[in-house]
Amino acid sequence: MRQSRSFTLIPCAESSVTGGLVMVRLPRPRLSFPPLSASLRVAGMTKNRGFSPSSRPHPESCALSCRLHDGIRSCPSDQTPSCDGVTRMAGFSLIELAIVLVILGLLVGGIMSGQSLIRAAELRSVTRELQGYQAAVGTFRDKYLALPGDMRNATAFWGRQVSAAHCVTNSSAAVSAPGSCDGDGNGTLSDATAINLSSESFQFWRQLQHAGLIEGTYTGMNGAASAGFDGNIGINVPRSKLGNAGWQTRYIGPITASGNLYYYVANYGHVFYFGTETPTAETMFSALKPEEAWSIDTKVDDGIANSGKVLSQPHTTSYTPNCTSAATSDNYNLTNTSIACALTIITGW
Repeated sequence: MRQSRSFTLIPCAESSVTGGLVMVRLPRPRLSFPPLSASLRVAGMTKNRGFSPSSRPHPESCALSCRLHDGIRSCPSDQTPSCDGVTRMAGFSLIELAIVLVILGLLVGGIMSGQSLIRAAELRSVTRELQGYQAAVGTFRDKYLALPGDMRNATAFWGRQVSAAHCVTNSSAAVSAPGSCDGDGNGTLSDATAINLSSESFQFWRQLQHAGLIEGTYTGMNGAASAGFDGNIGINVPRSKLGNAGWQTRYIGPITASGNLYYYVANYGHVFYFGTETPTAETMFSALKPEEAWSIDTKVDDGIANSGKVLSQPHTTSYTPNCTSAATSDNYNLTNTSIACALTIITGW
C-alpha cells in the first residue's frame, strides 16, 4: 500500500524595483495539508467550482505557472484556483452581451430582408417571362409563317419525333433528332386525345425550343395523369423562376355563359396559364398571393381580376379559393396574405 505523504504549498514571491532599491515582498507562511488522491482533487475542482484547502493546486504547478506567466499569479486555465487560492471565474460583460444581441438582430433582419428581395425578384421575373414568350411566338411566326405547335411542316425542319399515328408528319419525314410532330395548320392549338400522346399545345413549347427561341427541353407530349392537357412543369411545359410555378398554353375560345368554375365570361382564345400543377391537369393551382397577382395584373393590364387580358379564376374554383373577394369577383382579395392565386393570360394570337 502506498504511503501517505504530505506536501507544502509555496506561494509565489513578488519583487519590484523602486528608486534603485529592490523591494521584496515576503511570501506568506507555509501551509501544510494532508494528501488527497488525484481523483478527489479533480472532483473537488470540477464539481464544486469553489476550492477547499485540500483541492488547491500543487505548489510546483503554481510556481511553474508564475514563472511562465511573468509574475501573473493565476494558474493557466479559467475556473481553476490561482496560486493564492482564489478562484478566478471567466464571463461576459454587459457590453459584450449587448454586442452579441445586436449582431444577432442584424443577422435576423438581414435574413428577412433577403427573403423579401428574393421574392420581389421572382415576381419581376414573371412579367419578363411573359414578355419573352410573347416575343418568341412573334419571332417564330415571322420566320416559319405558322403558330408554334400548329405548324404543318415542322417535321421537314426537325424530323419526325416518333413513328406513331399520333405524331403526324405531312412531309413523310423519317424519325430523326431533334424531332417534332406536325400540326394541322388551322390556327388553333388542339389538345391530346389520350395520355402520353403528342398534342399541338405541347409541341408549341418543343418547336419554340427547336427554333432556339426559349430555354429548356420539352417532350411535346401530353402527361400521364389525364387526357388532353396534363402539363408537367419542367417536362412538357416551362418552369418559372418563381417557386414551383410554370407556364402552359392552350386554346379556350369564347366563354359566353356565367357560372363557369374556371373562367369568366370573356373571349379567351389562346391563353397562357401561370400557376402550379393541379393533380391531373394544367398549371392552374395557386402560386401567388392576391397582392402579388394584383401587382402583376396592374403592371401588365388593368389590375382587375375579371377583365382585360390578365385574369384570375372565379372565387368559386377549388384551385384558387379566396384569390378574389367573395362578394365581387372583380376585386383581388388583398386582405388574404396566403398563396391563393393563379393567372390566365389572354395572348391575342
